[in-house]
Amino acid sequence: LDIPERYLIRLGQGVKELEHDTDYSRWGRVNFMLQRRLELLTEVQRLARSLNEDESMAHTCETAQHFLLIHVQSRWDKYLKQLKEPKKAEPTPEGHAITQTRVAQMFPFHAFFNNAPGVLFQGLSEEDDMEIAEGCMR
Repeated sequence: LDIPERYLIRLGQGVKELEHDTDYSRWGRVNFMLQRRLELLTEVQRLARSLNEDESMAHTCETAQHFLLIHVQSRWDKYLKQLKEPKKAEPTPEGHAITQTRVAQMFPFHAFFNNAPGVLFQGLSEEDDMEIAEGCMR
């Protein structure tokens, strides 16, 4: 099946015919969600580490929500505010324009996305880079 596990439930005895190791019973779904919770809290801990913040914010979903509001959302809002400020021309010593866009230069979460495959921002245009930044925030 090409359907993510979190969207599947068991109806009747048909689960035996699926040839899967996944447990679609009530306890299997609960265990799946508990495992997913642990994976997400590990990502919160990694994000806290990349922002030089207290990693204890990743102990519960409630503290992770506070971390999002206090540390992540505030950095994102500050970033968007800085992008709205007028551009300052910053030529390189050779007199050529800088290839990295302001969107990429000011992005506050570079350390967290260091494990992304390839280059995070392509630098083709600020609109393209902003689309990538917004994708990272989602």
